[in-house]
Amino acid sequence: MSMDHPSSLTEMQIEVWRRDRDGQRFHLACAMLFLCMMAVSTALSGISFAILLVVSIIRYGRIAFYYKPLWRIKGLWLMPLWLIWCLLTLFWSSDPGQGLDELGAARHLLLPLMLWPLLGERNRLIAALLVGIFFQNMVQLAQALDLSDLMKHGAGDRAGGWLHPIQTGVFCGAALCWYLATLIHERSPKRWLVLIPALAAFFGLIVSGSRGPWLACFIVLPLQFVFLLIRLPERRRFIIQLALASLIIGALGGWLGRSMIQPRLEQAKTEYIQAIENGDYGTSVGLRIGLWTWAWDSFRERPILGHGLGSYRNQILKQPTYQIAAERWPRKAENYMQRDHAHSIYLHLLACAGIVGATLFVIFLIWSLVAAWRMPRSQALNEGVLSILLLWMLTAQFDALHLIGHMFGLLMFLISLTLAATDQSDPPAKTSHQ
Repeated sequence: MSMDHPSSLTEMQIEVWRRDRDGQRFHLACAMLFLCMMAVSTALSGISFAILLVVSIIRYGRIAFYYKPLWRIKGLWLMPLWLIWCLLTLFWSSDPGQGLDELGAARHLLLPLMLWPLLGERNRLIAALLVGIFFQNMVQLAQALDLSDLMKHGAGDRAGGWLHPIQTGVFCGAALCWYLATLIHERSPKRWLVLIPALAAFFGLIVSGSRGPWLACFIVLPLQFVFLLIRLPERRRFIIQLALASLIIGALGGWLGRSMIQPRLEQAKTEYIQAIENGDYGTSVGLRIGLWTWAWDSFRERPILGHGLGSYRNQILKQPTYQIAAERWPRKAENYMQRDHAHSIYLHLLACAGIVGATLFVIFLIWSLVAAWRMPRSQALNEGVLSILLLWMLTAQFDALHLIGHMFGLLMFLISLTLAATDQSDPPAKTSHQ
C-alpha cells in the first residue's frame, strides 16, 4: 500500500518517521524528559511539560494526518466533556477563582495528543518514567538514612523524596506493577535485573508511610497475578511460583519495615476512633472522615449540579458537624480542618460538580479499564497498565489526585498507552527506523 495515503495506524507511524525523522526524535526526547521529571519534581515537571507542548504544537502541521484515528476514539471525548461541565459549574460557584485553580492540573488532558505520534515507542516512554521513579527512590533512601536534608513536605519521618509521600507512594506502586508484568511476561534471563529497581520501589513504598497507596497495593498486586493468570495461561506455573515468592518477600519487607508500618496503622486506628466517638477531625484519619462527611452532606443539598468547583471550603463551613467540631477545637478548625478539597476525587466531584460531573469522570475511568484490558498481550509492559489504573482509582478515594499535576499526568499517560492498542498488537518502532 502506498505510504502517500497510509490507512492503518502502523503505516501512519512509519510515515511520521519518514516525513520528519529529526522532529520525531526530538519530540521523543522531550516526552521522555517530561515523563522522567513527572516522577521527580513539580518544578521540573512543569518546565518539561511546557517544552513538550510547544514541540507538539510546532510539529502538528507536518503530521496532522496522523491524528485522524485519534479523533474517532469516542471514549476520549468524555474528558473534554467533563472539563466543559466543570467550567460551567464556575457560574454558580461561591469561589470561581479557586475553581479555576483546581482545574490547573487538567492541562494534562492534552497529554494523549502530545504523545500520540510517539506511541510506537511506548516502551521507551514507560522506561523514562521508571527511571524517574528509581531516582526518587534513591532520594528516599538518602532521607531514610538521614544522609540528606532534602525536604519531606512536612510529613514528619515519612520519606517522600521530592514529592509528597502519597504521590511518591502511587508512583512506587505503579513501578511495582510494571516490574511484576516484566518478570512474568519476559523469558530472557536478563528480566531478573528488574529485581533491583523493583526492590527500590518496594522500599520507597514502605518508607513513604502513605496508607492509601499501601492499601491500594495490598489489593491491586494480588489482583494483577489473577489478571496475568487469565491473560497468560501458558505462564500459569511461573505466575503461581512468583506469587508465592512475592508473598514471602512482602511479608519479610513488612517485618523489616514494621517500625514504619505498625505505628502508622495503630495511629490510623486511634484517629478513627477519636473521629467517630468524639468528633475529633483534627487528625490525619479524622480529617478525611470529616471531609468525606461534609462533602456527602454538601452533595445531598444540591445533588444534580453540585455547588460549583471552588466552593468546597465555603460549603464545609456551613455543615453542622463542622461547626460543632470548630467550637470544641477552634485552633484545629482554623489551622487544619479547613480544606479546599475533600481528600477524595469522587466525593469532591459529587459535592462540587454534582452527579453530572462525577458520572462523566467515573464513566471515563471505566472506559479506560476496558481499554486497558483489551491491550495486546504481546508486550510485557502492556500488562501493568490495567493494574496501575486500578491502583490510581483506589488511591483517589484518599486524596483528590485530579487536582495534582503529577497524578493527573500519570492517569493521562496510562490512557495514552491504551490508545496505542487501537489498531496494532506490536509497536512498529523497529521497522519505522529502518
